[in-house]
Amino acid sequence: VQGRAIYLNERWSALAGISIASGMSDGWTRCLHPDDRQRIGDVWRRAVTDGANFSGQYRYLHADGRVVWVQGYAVPMRLGGEISGYVGVVSDITEQHDLELRLLDSIKRFDLVVA
Repeated sequence: VQGRAIYLNERWSALAGISIASGMSDGWTRCLHPDDRQRIGDVWRRAVTDGANFSGQYRYLHADGRVVWVQGYAVPMRLGGEISGYVGVVSDITEQHDLELRLLDSIKRFDLVVA
């Protein structure tokens, strides 16, 4: 359970901006935003060590230069009580993230006006 992908689909490839073949094994980590690699790696290692679910928000740096915010989830698969791997999903939350930032910015501006 090292975080090596054995299956990726076309939707993931479009989201991440790299080919399925390039993302296999640990190649998928190449699309992680450099500022998120260490943090997400730490969260992943902690989940694997504890045999726990993985959950995190992080960014992909798409090949075309776009930043894509994602929510990742993975749960352990068990065979005979032992973890044999993880199965997970990644959802594009870029629009939600951008809306949240705009809302926070509006709140900050409102606070300045009221104060």
